[in-house]
Amino acid sequence: MTGRIAFARLVAKPGIPERERVCHAVPIPDDLDGVPVELPAYCGVVVVARECEWSLYPAGMPCMACMISAPAAINAVLQGSSGDGRSSSTRTP
Repeated sequence: MTGRIAFARLVAKPGIPERERVCHAVPIPDDLDGVPVELPAYCGVVVVARECEWSLYPAGMPCMACMISAPAAINAVLQGSSGDGRSSSTRTP
């Protein structure tokens, strides 16, 4: 992994409570070919691509388990180290 991450949040639709629409940090595999159907987030939740809003930056309420599991990668994105979700740093702040 090169440290590429994206952020996924469940799409708003009837039957999904707002409290379940947390923003997960998802590591993007280097060997990703095409559009994935599912990807595991740092917290262990498997996100289904078509059921999520995707972003290069966190939006909405963060998944606390993802924030704890991937602090260096997320911190690099929030500080704008490269502006595209990539991080060369592996240290925690």
